[in-house]
Amino acid sequence: MSNRPPIPQMDNLFNLRDHGGLRTATGDVVRNGRLYRADGVHRASPDDVAKLQQLGIATVIDLRSTGEIGKYGRFEGETIGARFAH
Repeated sequence: MSNRPPIPQMDNLFNLRDHGGLRTATGDVVRNGRLYRADGVHRASPDDVAKLQQLGIATVIDLRSTGEIGKYGRFEGETIGARFAH
């Protein structure tokens, strides 16, 4: 049985996952509810944004190229108090 908090169903975010339980390079374990990944957070609906805020997302790291961000936009993490990093 997992003690991970449930992942909410999202409208426009795909493959949202909690990476809790994964081992780090130093052998530590990522705590549940601390590291999430998702595809295309720039597409988040207002309901998705509210759910991300409830998860306590503090930093959004966008791994896309500058060109992709320019073409498709970025997640405005500041709206939920999250820092944006690229």
